[in-house]
Amino acid sequence: MFTALLMFIPEEAYVLALVGAGLLMIIGFRQLALTLFGTILFLALFGPFIDAIVESLPPWLFAILMLCFVISLIRMIFGRGVSDRLISNLLYDLLMAPFRFMRWLLRGFGPRRLP
Repeated sequence: MFTALLMFIPEEAYVLALVGAGLLMIIGFRQLALTLFGTILFLALFGPFIDAIVESLPPWLFAILMLCFVISLIRMIFGRGVSDRLISNLLYDLLMAPFRFMRWLLRGFGPRRLP
């Protein structure tokens, strides 16, 4: 979860994050410091390539990619159970939408109820 949150820091804050990694190394949080350093290094080296690849995607594929990103972000924040329930509710509503639309269209053709 920590490395996923690091993806949101701007490029201008990379130096500050590296200084923070150095301070974490000094005070004894070696694993966290190496994770922070590795993530910043990965983002600095491969960020332009990832940016170029994402910009070259067609709009429909970009929309699917963003949907997957949002679902993974919800899963990261709220947990697996909440995201599974959210996905199942969305798929159910998507499946039932044409039938609800037809019911709405045909509602006026049935027998009228007296008030």
